[in-house]
Amino acid sequence: SIEDGLAGLEVSTLCQDDYGNIWLGSKGGGVSVFNGLDFYTYTKGLGLSGNYINDILKDNNGDLWFCTNRGISVLNKEAMKFGGRPTLPFVNYSVSDGLPDEVVWTAFQDAEGVVWLGTNDGLSKVLKINTSDQQSLKFTNSKLGLSHQVVTAIIQDRDGLLWIGTKNGLTTLNTTLPEGKRYSYYNVSDGLSHDSISSLLEDNQGRIWVGTENGFSQFIPIEKRNSNKSF
Repeated sequence: SIEDGLAGLEVSTLCQDDYGNIWLGSKGGGVSVFNGLDFYTYTKGLGLSGNYINDILKDNNGDLWFCTNRGISVLNKEAMKFGGRPTLPFVNYSVSDGLPDEVVWTAFQDAEGVVWLGTNDGLSKVLKINTSDQQSLKFTNSKLGLSHQVVTAIIQDRDGLLWIGTKNGLTTLNTTLPEGKRYSYYNVSDGLSHDSISSLLEDNQGRIWVGTENGFSQFIPIEKRNSNKSF
């Protein structure tokens, strides 16, 4: 509860770091971290880019990416070995650094280690640029080919296909195909329960589950369909 030190009662996302700490993003109160004994809360006033936390990604290096309503904050893994530090060295990125929009809904790292961000103005592919004394991020942004510019969920299936949930349907992206053939689209006319997508999951059998504003749908592979419906 808030009395115990939680940032807010509306917890939007959870993530565990490599040291076992649990990070809890809230809707308006910043992010809290629980080390097994105590809660510590970090807000915009303490270095976070924004107080509305939409998603938290732990990447392959163990670094954390906080998706907020004011850009993203990245926290190096080594900084998480703390004993309740009053401030943390968040590195923040916003529109002025190349993001397409301040509101970042989700972050996903693909099989090649590339981080993708879903924003209010399309998809952003993040490239890490190493200089002599530091690492910085470069953002390649696009909303061309998407069914809607607001991207709320991203996953990659076992075949390397990116599934992109938006506010107006589902887009799949095959980066191995030539331009003009990379994108496929699905909406309620294909059997989706709703066009506004909130979450995506591939299960251990390779099935894609889609959470929407009106329940959920399961994608049916072509070879298993008995109608023209995809879900």
